[in-house]
Amino acid sequence: MKNFYLSILFFCAACTWSNAQQMYHFSLFNDNAWVVNPALTGTRPVSIVSGSFRKQWTSVRKSPLTGFIGWNSGYPKKNIGFGAYVFDDETGPNALTGFSGVVSYHIKFGENYYQFHSDRGPKVLSFGLGISAVYYRLNLRNSVIDNPDDPILSQNLGQKVFPDASFGVHFDMGNFFVGASIPQLLNLNLRYKTDSKISEIKKMQHYYLQMGGRIWFKNDEFNIVPTAWLKYVVGGYPQGQMNVRVNWIDKGYAGMSYRSIHTLSWELGAIIKKKVQIGYAFDLEIGRASC
Repeated sequence: MKNFYLSILFFCAACTWSNAQQMYHFSLFNDNAWVVNPALTGTRPVSIVSGSFRKQWTSVRKSPLTGFIGWNSGYPKKNIGFGAYVFDDETGPNALTGFSGVVSYHIKFGENYYQFHSDRGPKVLSFGLGISAVYYRLNLRNSVIDNPDDPILSQNLGQKVFPDASFGVHFDMGNFFVGASIPQLLNLNLRYKTDSKISEIKKMQHYYLQMGGRIWFKNDEFNIVPTAWLKYVVGGYPQGQMNVRVNWIDKGYAGMSYRSIHTLSWELGAIIKKKVQIGYAFDLEIGRASC
């Protein structure tokens, strides 16, 4: 275990460069893991309704805004999970809204499939697949346009509906877990056709790798969960994020993250009557600006 946690520290320290990416991002990625990796859909034998809202650069008017709401559930008798969510990402003049349906399959190794509090289990290998329909658009409200006579704008061609897909795999051994996912699998480019030209926005494939562990204390009442997340965009530099969260089981959590774009994030959450979880995160840029 000592070597494992040292490897996580090295894993994130190596990710010192970052590059702009096309996928939306959540500060509380631990709470939205099934959206990042579809293999984590339905890993609990209960139905879960979840949502997240993220506002960047709050002092800047019309700054990026991201949100989603979804539902997922597990069906232990068949070792499957399923879910669906709606997401929206507003980044200045560009915006997208989409719907995604997700299904997963879990291969159990041993008993106590859902015995989450045991260091000896569960041992589960999971695969997940998501199918999406995404509505891309140019959001021109309150925008300053250099060329208002652009035929793409005058003909209202800045709107497209595209299919997409995601794939993920995840292996959970109780005190250690690792997963990988490709959220923008189809890599279809956006083409806006006019009478004389075709304008194209090239979509790049993204590759995510997640790993982490669980350290339990005081009769499984508390645990510490260090996690690392590496993101790579084709043609760009890797971006890394490390998070350490302390969980008070059925009560709440507190944690801290560092992203390689020189950003610190603090998170705090509370669990109400073991049924409702509310979380908040605050990001702070601590170094030079980055794309």
